[in-house]
Amino acid sequence: MNAVDWQRIKDLFSDALEQPAESREQFIRNACGTDNDLYREVISLLAASSESENLIENNSIDLAGKIGARENTIPEQHFGNYRIIREIGSGGMGTVFLAERDDGELVMQVALKIVRQSVADREIIARFKMERQILADLRHPNIAVLLDGGLSDKGEPYLAMEYIDGRTLVDHANTHDLSIAERLQLFIKVCSAVAFAHRNLIVHRDIKPSNILVGTDGEPKLLDFGLAKSFGSVDTQIQTTIRAFTPAYASPEQITGRSITTASDIYSLGVILYELLTGAKPLVLEDKSFEEIVQTINTSVPRPPSESAPSMLSANRKLRGDLDNIILMALRKEPERRYRSVEDLADDLQNHLDNRPVTARPNTLSYRASRFIVRNKIAVAAGILVFISVLAGIGVSLWQADAARREAARSQTVNEFLKKMLMTAMPESRSLAKRGEQASIVDVLYDVEKRLDEGLASEPEVRSQLRQIIGDAFLAQGRYTEAERNLTQAFAEQSSIFGGDSLATVRSEISLASLFFAKADYDRSIEIFDRRYTPLKAGFKAGQVDPSFYLSRLTDYATICRARGDAAKAEQLLSEAIAESDAIGVSGLADSAKVILNLILLDQGRFAEAQTNQLEIVERYRSSLTPDDPLLAQALTLLGSIQMENGDLKNAKANLSEAETIYYKSYGPDYLPIHDNVRLQAQVAYLMSDHELAQRQIEKVFVGYRKISSPKYISFATALTINGLTLSKLGKTAEAESSLREALALRLENLPPGHFMTALTKGALGEILLDQKRYNEAEPFIRESLESLSLSQKTENNRVTLARERLDRLQARQ
Repeated sequence: MNAVDWQRIKDLFSDALEQPAESREQFIRNACGTDNDLYREVISLLAASSESENLIENNSIDLAGKIGARENTIPEQHFGNYRIIREIGSGGMGTVFLAERDDGELVMQVALKIVRQSVADREIIARFKMERQILADLRHPNIAVLLDGGLSDKGEPYLAMEYIDGRTLVDHANTHDLSIAERLQLFIKVCSAVAFAHRNLIVHRDIKPSNILVGTDGEPKLLDFGLAKSFGSVDTQIQTTIRAFTPAYASPEQITGRSITTASDIYSLGVILYELLTGAKPLVLEDKSFEEIVQTINTSVPRPPSESAPSMLSANRKLRGDLDNIILMALRKEPERRYRSVEDLADDLQNHLDNRPVTARPNTLSYRASRFIVRNKIAVAAGILVFISVLAGIGVSLWQADAARREAARSQTVNEFLKKMLMTAMPESRSLAKRGEQASIVDVLYDVEKRLDEGLASEPEVRSQLRQIIGDAFLAQGRYTEAERNLTQAFAEQSSIFGGDSLATVRSEISLASLFFAKADYDRSIEIFDRRYTPLKAGFKAGQVDPSFYLSRLTDYATICRARGDAAKAEQLLSEAIAESDAIGVSGLADSAKVILNLILLDQGRFAEAQTNQLEIVERYRSSLTPDDPLLAQALTLLGSIQMENGDLKNAKANLSEAETIYYKSYGPDYLPIHDNVRLQAQVAYLMSDHELAQRQIEKVFVGYRKISSPKYISFATALTINGLTLSKLGKTAEAESSLREALALRLENLPPGHFMTALTKGALGEILLDQKRYNEAEPFIRESLESLSLSQKTENNRVTLARERLDRLQARQ
C-alpha cells in the first residue's frame, strides 16, 4: 500500500482502540465498507496488539514497530549531516543507526536515533523532543552524551548520541566472568547515573539491561531517556492500550498505570540486580498474556536471589543474607517500602562490599557483631587484621627447637587474647565508654593497648609486633601521641629481641619516620628514611614486607623529599610507588602516590595539568568510596588548592569545606591535615576579600600548628605569609611585616635556594612594603620574587603574573 493507505490504516486502527473490545471488529467492518484490503490490514494490527509473545523483553505492545515493519524504516544512505552505516537497535519510539558525521566539520561515529512514523505521530514526536531536552541537561560520566539533535530536511526528528561500542550490562558481566563484587561495583556506577537523573528531577521509567551498555573501557553508560518524565510533568499516554515500557522490568504501579515516582526506577534496578547476580529474573513472566503478567507482578513474591541462580550455584552462598535482603527490599510491591532513594540502595551495596551493616537487614546484636568482626579482618587501620595475620604467621619467629609445641601454645595464647579483644569491641561491652553504640576503632585500639602487657606477657615477640601495628593504626587515625608511645616502645622491644638490623626493626623504625614526618620533624624523618629505605625495599622485593605497608611508606618518603625541596627524588619515588601498585593491582595506593605527584605539579605551576589529573581522581573516589572516606577529603583538599591557584575560588571554597566536614567525621581536632585544609580556606577567603574571615581562620590554624607541629613544618611559613597579607589589608602593617619576615626567615632556613615558596613569601613582603611606599626596601624582594618564579615555574601562571604586576606597580610609583 502507498503512504496514503498507511495513514488510513493508522487512523482507523487508533479509532478502533477507543472502542470496547467486544465491538471493535464490527466497528472496523463498518468503517471499511467494501475495502477488504483495508479491513484485513487493520484486523491484523488489532490481533497483533493482543499478542503475548515477546512481551517480556520488548515494549509491551510495540505497534509502532509492527507498522514500521511494513514501512521502509531504514532511511537513505544519508540523513542530515550523517551517513548511515547500519542499524544497531530499535524500540517503541524509533530506530537507532550507527552513523558517521560527514559534513566536513567533524569526523566521528554516533548512535543516530530517528523517530519512526507510528500510530501516534504527534505524541511520539513530543516525547522525542522531551528526550532531547532531558539529555541536553544531563552530564554524568555514566550517562550517554547527547552530541547533536534537531530535524532533518524532511522534518524528521533525530538525536545524535555518543556511540558506545560495548555489550549490555548483563552480557558484559557474563562474557568477562565478573565476580559478585565486580558486578556490584559496576552496578553501583549505574545507580550513580540514575541518582544523578533523579537529582535533576528526571525519572527514567525504562531501566533495563539493554539500556545500559558497558564500553570497552569497562564503564557502564545509561541510555534511552525516551520514556523519561520530569517530576511534576503531565504524563500523557500515547494511546489507552499502548503501554510504552518493558514489563519484565516494570514496577507494579507502572504496569497498572498508577503514579510513577523515583521508586519505580528503584524497582527496575532491583530486577536488573537480581538478573545480574543470578542469571534469572525475579518473576516468571514468559508465555503469559498481558493480564497474567499484570497479575503476577502485583501479587507474586520473588524467591530470594540465593535460591534462584541455576547458572551460578557456586555464588549462592555469597548472595545469602545481605544481598538477598537488599534486592528484595528494592523489589517490594509498595513503593513507600522500597529504598527511599537510589543513593540509599547504592550505599547498602557499598556497605555490603565493605562488610558494614546494611539497612535492609534487622539491626540485631548478632548481625552487628558479625559485620564488625568480618569488616575488621580486612581493614588495615582497624588493627584486627594484624592480630589475625600474626596468628596465621605466628610460626615465623618461633625458636627452631620444639617449634610445634611452642607454636601450639602461642596460638592458644593469641586466640584467647583475640577473643577478649573482640568482645570489648562489641556495642554491649561494659568495658568501653560508648555503652550502647558500636565501638570505634580508636576505642578498640585503646582497649587492646591496655591489655597487651597482661594478655601477652609470655610472648614478647608477638607483643612487640602487635604494639607496632597498634602504633601504625593510631598514626592512621591521626592520634600522634598514642602512635609515638606505641611505636617508640615497639622499636625498643624489637631492637632488643631481633637485633638492630632485622627486618622487623627496620619496619618499626620506618613507621617512626612516618610519624615524625606527620609531626613535621623533618630532620629525624628524612634521616631514618635515607638510612632504612634500601633494606626495606629489599624486604619488599623478597616478599617479606606487606605491599601496602611498603608502598604507603614509599609515598611518605616521597612527600618529605618534596617538602624539603627535592622534587626530582620525590618524583622518582612516586613513579616507583605507582609502578609497583599497578603491578600488584592496588589502585588505591597508586592514587595516593598520584595525589602527591599532582601536588608537585602544583608546586611547578602546572595548574591545568594538575587540575585535570586531580578531577579524575576525585570523580573516581566519588564513585568508588563512601561519601565520608578520608581519602576523598584528601583528594578534595588538593583539588580545592589547585582551583584556588587557577582563580576558581567558588569551587575551591566548596571543595575545601566539604573536605573539612569529612575529616571531622573520622579524626579528632588534632589531625594535622584538618589545619592544612583550614589554612587553604583562609587563603581563599583572603583572595575573595573577606579579610576578617581569613584572619579568624588563620588564627585557628596557628593554634593547631603550634600544638601538634613545629615552625619547621613547610606550611607553617605559608600560614605566616597569609597572616601577613591579611593583617596588611586590615591596616595592621607592623604586625603584617613581622609575620612576613618570620615566614621568610623560616623559608630561607628550611628550603633550598630558589624554592618557589621562598619567592612567594618575598613577593608578599615586597607588596606590603610597596603599599607603605617604602619603595627601596620593596624593590629587591619584588625583583627576586619575579626572577625566581620565572625559573621555578614550568609555565606562565597566576603566580608569575602577580609577581610581574607587583614589579610594574613598583616601577610606576617610582
